[in-house]
Amino acid sequence: MARPLAMLAGLLAVCACAGAADDDVPAPVAKGGSKGQAMDYGPFQTYSLLHPAGGAEPVPKGLVVHLGGNAHACFDSDLLRWATVWTGPGIGLDLGKTNLSGYKGSARGAALTGVEACSTAVVPGWCSDGAFTDPRPNRSGPLPRAQGRWRGLFRHGDQVVLAYQIGNRAVLDLPGRSGEGDATAFTRTLRIDTGTAPLHLLIGDLAGAKGETTTTAATLSTGTATLLAVTVGAPAGARLTAQDGRLALSVPALSAPTVFTVAVWRGAPAGVNAARARLAALPQAADPTALCTGGPARWAAPLAASIQRGDDDGAWAVDTVALPETNPWQAWMRPTGLDFLPDGRIALCTMNGDVWIATVSASGTAVTWRRFAAGLYEPLGLCVANGLILVTGRDQITRLRDLDRDGEADHYECFNNDRQLWPNYHTFAFDLQRDRAGNFYYIVGNNWAPPGTPGHNCLLRVSPDGERSEVVATGFRAPNGMSIGPNDEITCGDNQGQWVPSSKVMLVKPGAFHGAVTDPRQKPDVPTPPADPVPPLCWLPTTMDNSSGGQVWVTSDRWGPFNGGLLHLSYGKSALFAVLRHDVGGVAQAAAVRFPLQFAAGIMRGRFSPDGDLWLTGMKGWQTNAAKDGCLHRVRSTGKPVLLPVSFAASAKELRLGFAVALDPASAGDARSYAVQRWNYKWTATYGSDLYSVTTGAKGKGDTLTVTAARLDADGRTLVIAVDDLRPCMQQVLTVRIKTADGAAITVEVPHTIHKLP
Repeated sequence: MARPLAMLAGLLAVCACAGAADDDVPAPVAKGGSKGQAMDYGPFQTYSLLHPAGGAEPVPKGLVVHLGGNAHACFDSDLLRWATVWTGPGIGLDLGKTNLSGYKGSARGAALTGVEACSTAVVPGWCSDGAFTDPRPNRSGPLPRAQGRWRGLFRHGDQVVLAYQIGNRAVLDLPGRSGEGDATAFTRTLRIDTGTAPLHLLIGDLAGAKGETTTTAATLSTGTATLLAVTVGAPAGARLTAQDGRLALSVPALSAPTVFTVAVWRGAPAGVNAARARLAALPQAADPTALCTGGPARWAAPLAASIQRGDDDGAWAVDTVALPETNPWQAWMRPTGLDFLPDGRIALCTMNGDVWIATVSASGTAVTWRRFAAGLYEPLGLCVANGLILVTGRDQITRLRDLDRDGEADHYECFNNDRQLWPNYHTFAFDLQRDRAGNFYYIVGNNWAPPGTPGHNCLLRVSPDGERSEVVATGFRAPNGMSIGPNDEITCGDNQGQWVPSSKVMLVKPGAFHGAVTDPRQKPDVPTPPADPVPPLCWLPTTMDNSSGGQVWVTSDRWGPFNGGLLHLSYGKSALFAVLRHDVGGVAQAAAVRFPLQFAAGIMRGRFSPDGDLWLTGMKGWQTNAAKDGCLHRVRSTGKPVLLPVSFAASAKELRLGFAVALDPASAGDARSYAVQRWNYKWTATYGSDLYSVTTGAKGKGDTLTVTAARLDADGRTLVIAVDDLRPCMQQVLTVRIKTADGAAITVEVPHTIHKLP
C-alpha cells in the first residue's frame, strides 16, 4: 500500500517533463554546515534516501535530481520509479549523519529535508498488466532484466536524462518542473521506443483518495488535497487511470518512437481546475534524445597545483601532489581510488562522489586538475579499461563517457548494478580491479548488514561486458581494498573487528570462506565462526596495521628486489608494507615489512604509472592516524641502497631473513641483535582479540622465544637466526637491530604468520 503523503497546500507533483528544466538555474549549493553539506554535487546526486521522520522505507539506490527552484525528485534505479518529489532549500538533503558530511557516518542514508509533494509505493514504476506487483523475492535489488533494466543517465548542463529499458523497449525520462509557487508542477518528458505490447506507467499514489478521470487528466482527492496528472502529446489510445489511491497511465503498442509529457500537480481541491488548464497548455515536448550527445561544460575551470618533492635520502622518496582543496564547487577532496588513462593522465575518485583528472607537467613538478564527473555514490574504486573510466559506487559500477570531448563526463552508464544494496553507513563496495581476461572485481563486507544479505560479505566478479556477476568467495568483514596479481592471484585485506581478531592480508581462494561470519550486532546468537576458514597470508598486529587498505603488485624494474612482489597499504597507520611470501608444501604464508615512509592520509589504493613510479591515494576517517583529509603521493626510487628485508622463510629451528645489501658479520652473528615474540588470536564476536600463548593457551602477552644463535649466510646478505621452539602460530614478530657491511644501522620489525613448517 502507498504510504500517506505529507500535506502540501497548492503545490507540486511527480516526475519529469521536457523543456521545462531551467537551463539558467545552476544546481543548488547547500549553505552552512560541514564541508560535505556545503558542496556543489552538480545537478544530480546518488545516495540512499530517507524520508521525513523515518515514515517510509528508504530508497536504497536513490538518484536525486535537482530541478531548480528548490524542487527535487528522487528516482529509484532498482524499481525504475520516481519514488518521491519535494521542495526544500539547497540540495534538499540533510547529509549531517552520512559519510559525505563527516569522518564517520551513522545514518542509513541522506534525509529528505523539505515538504514531500508526491510519492509512489515501493513497487515497479512500469508493468505490463497494470498490477504493479513487485516480483523480487525479497523486495530488494534490481528488477529482473526481462521486466526492466536501468541503463544510466545523460547530463546536459544542468539537465539530466534517465535511460532505462522496459522489456526490450528503450525509454528516456527527462525530469523537470513547470511554474512557480502554488502553480509548480513536476513533469516528465518520456521517449518510448516501439513495441507491440501495451505498458503501464506509475505516476503517483495517494492513500485513501478517490479518483476521477477525463481524456487527458486524472485526479486523486482526499477532500483536503488533490493530486492531478495531465498528459500532453500522449499517443492515441493512451489512458490515465485514478483508482485505489493510484494514478497510472496506460500506453498502447507503438509503431514508432513516441515523445510526450506527463505533468503532476498537488494542491488544494479549489485550485485543480486552474492547474489543469495550465498544464494542458504546456507545449509539445522536444525529443530528449537531443540532450544525450554532450552539453555545455559545467566545471571547465582548470586548477593548477604543485608537486612537492620528498627527501632523496633513502631508497625511496615520497612526493606530495597538492589536491585542489580550494575549488569553486567546495568539493571535499577525500580520494578513494585512482588509475592511469592511456595518455598518462591520472583519474581519481573521491568519497563525496567526484572523479577528477590530473595532468602532470613534463617536469613532474606541477599538476593541473579538472573535475570530470560528480554525483556518484561513495565511490571506493576506479579502473581504466579500454580507455574509459569505470567507478565502483555502492549502487553500481558506472562507466563514464565524455561524448563531446570537452573534458567532462556526459554519459554515466550503468555498467553493472546486479548487487542488492543494504542502506547503512558502513556497507561499502570497495575497489575495482581487473584480471587478464578483462573481468572486473570488487569486494563488499558484512559490517552492519543483516545476515544473508545478498551481495554482502563477498568478493564479486563482473564479466568484461558487464552483463553477468557472480560471487567468487565469502567471509569478509570490512575489506578496504584488493588486488589482482600477474597470474590472476586475488588478494585483499580485512580490518580487525567482530569475527576478525586482527587485521590481515588474504590470498583469496575461489569458493572459499575467509572467516568473517554474520555481524553479531545483527545476529548475536552465532557462537563460533564456521570450521576451517581459509587462513590469511599473514596477520598484522594492530600496533602495525589497525585498518587495512588495498594491495598493489609491483610492476616496475625501478623497485629492484621487490619487482613482481606484493605491497600492502595500511589505511589505519598511513603506511606501506612489502609482503614476503614463504609458502611451504602448498600452504601460502607471509611476512610483512614496513617501508620507512610517511604519508599524509590513510592510503587505500595504489597504481604503478607507465614510467614505473608508485602512486598512492587515500583519505581520513574511521580508525586512521591520517594528518590530512586526503592525499595523493608519488613514491620514487632514488637508486640508493635498499635497507629492508626482501625475503623471509621459517623452518623448524631457524628463521631466514634476506636483504638486498651486504651485512656486517659481527652484528649479524650476535644473538642479542634479535628478539622474537609470538601469540595466537581467537575468533570471537567481540571486537578484535586478546593475545594468547601459543604454548599454553593462556591469555596475556604471548610467548617470548629465545634466540640461541645467529650467523650470516655465505651470500653475505641473509641472516640465519636459530630460535628455540618454533611452531605454527597466527602471529610472530621478529625484531632485528644490525648494521650493513658499510656501517649503516638497520632496525626493523618483521611480523609474520606460520601456518606450516617444512
